[in-house]
Parts: sequence; C-alpha cells; structure tokens
Amino acid sequence: QVKLVQSMLKIYPPQYLLYWKKPDGMAAQVITPFEITTTFRAAERVQKMIVTDGEGRHELDVEQVLD
Repeated sequence: QVKLVQSMLKIYPPQYLLYWKKPDGMAAQVITPFEITTTFRAAERVQKMIVTDGEGRHELDVEQVLD
C-alpha cells in the first residue's frame, strides 16, 4: 500500500511525503512497480516539486493540467 501525504510545511509549491506499508501476513518477496498521483491548484505554473521518501528528497517534474 503506497500513498502520498502533503507535508506539514506551509510552503508553495506543496511538498509531499511518500509512505508505504508492507502487506499484513505472508507476502511474496518481490519488488512491485507502482504509480501514484496527486493534484493541487496553482495560480502560477509549477515546474518542479519535492517528494521525500525513505531514500531522501526527490525533485520531480510537474505535469500541468488545465480545467
């Protein structure tokens, strides 16, 4: 189980923390690819954002979606 949680830091653009939880009980010892997304409203164009996981900070490109 994988999820993104917005950081408590009140900065813009928002930063996110990537959390994962091991399955309960017995599970195969394999690496499973995953994809996760999140959205936030932005008055200005955002080029990059920061996601932090167990291996540190990662700067990711932002895909702009117009509604």
